Amino acid sequence: MTDGPSVVRPREGLLALAGLYVLAVLVYAVLGHREAVPLVAPDEFIYGHLARSLADGQGFTWRGDGVSLHAALYVYAIAPAWLLAR
Repeated sequence: MTDGPSVVRPREGLLALAGLYVLAVLVYAVLGHREAVPLVAPDEFIYGHLARSLADGQGFTWRGDGVSLHAALYVYAIAPAWLLAR
């Protein structure tokens, strides 16, 4: 016979939440390592390179040739990170 509804103790709830988080991180890491990154988002490499050349003062260049972009806002947004990474 029970006296009432079961009560979940805060510590048990936190442990369950932490365990679920660790499991999610492990699954995400395993699946992430199985995916070939250049095939997922190859434009990220281009934007990163253009941001780096912009931070170096060379403008939008790729291997010495100028590149024209229709939407350069993302490149301008990540270029300061390349300044800090020097």
